[in-house]
Amino acid sequence: MFIKLGSQNLERISNDSPSSDPFLEAIALARAKLKKAGKAEFNFCLESILSRKGNNLNTLEMREIIRILLNSKTKDINFTLIMEALHLEDPGDHQFDLMVLQKISSIATSISKFTYCIVGEENLFPHTKIKKATREFLTELCKMKTLKVFEVNILCFTITNLLGICKNLQNLKFLNIFLTCDEKLKSRTRKKLKKLTLEKCKEFRFSSVWCKDHNNEELQTNLTRYCVQHVPNLEGIGNYDCFTDMTNEIINYKGIYSNLKRIDISVDSESKNISLIKFHKVEHLKVSLKVAMECHFLTVSIDFRGEIICRSCWVSLCKRS
Repeated sequence: MFIKLGSQNLERISNDSPSSDPFLEAIALARAKLKKAGKAEFNFCLESILSRKGNNLNTLEMREIIRILLNSKTKDINFTLIMEALHLEDPGDHQFDLMVLQKISSIATSISKFTYCIVGEENLFPHTKIKKATREFLTELCKMKTLKVFEVNILCFTITNLLGICKNLQNLKFLNIFLTCDEKLKSRTRKKLKKLTLEKCKEFRFSSVWCKDHNNEELQTNLTRYCVQHVPNLEGIGNYDCFTDMTNEIINYKGIYSNLKRIDISVDSESKNISLIKFHKVEHLKVSLKVAMECHFLTVSIDFRGEIICRSCWVSLCKRS
């Protein structure tokens, strides 16, 4: 039987012996912590409840928890905690998780961070199993106008989805998602990207996932290079674990200055001078050396004029036959 908590129940539970129902006891303690924390620590209180309950809740219990913990001052939502506690794996396939999203978008009017991630590469779903975000998920997400951090690696998004997210969530400073090819944009992707608005964003992290009949590596490369040329406010772009050659975009950069702190370039026997004057904030540089088999040495000038501090330089030697 599901019990709805009232103030009298909570007061009674607080004074109860340790034999009280673990769920009710955890709720009471969570409410006390909320009061002390100024009714903003949603994740902290939820973790406290889950630790006492054994990370195993039913939807009725979770509904009650959300009713008590969620409020207009809630800043940070870890959606993974909710889904894992309910053992729900496919977001958007259940009415309950959509109800939770609706509650978040309508009640947490000051939300600044939303995460839905599996931590650790060994826990990530194989790329072929990552599902696209549903229309319902995107609808509720785009209502969270105050979001500054959005990080999801359990779902993937199309370029069309990305444009919608950026259009509606204009306060984003950090965006980290999986992207997949959009058949409708097969021949018009670059034209569509002109609508990409990331004016306040500092980091746009993304990885492209496998898509039938489409080249995910091409999507990763083209979007990264586009952002280098046309989104100068970004400090980080793409997948930091992968090498994406930005040499041509850097050499032909038309802007005044770029805020990029991480760049990847390649040099070969024909390379002479690569100027990073306009990329004066670079801190991490990856260099791929492409040399012929008979080449014994290679001299390339990389101009770091200004007060640039390069914290790391990674070099890969690629011999060409």
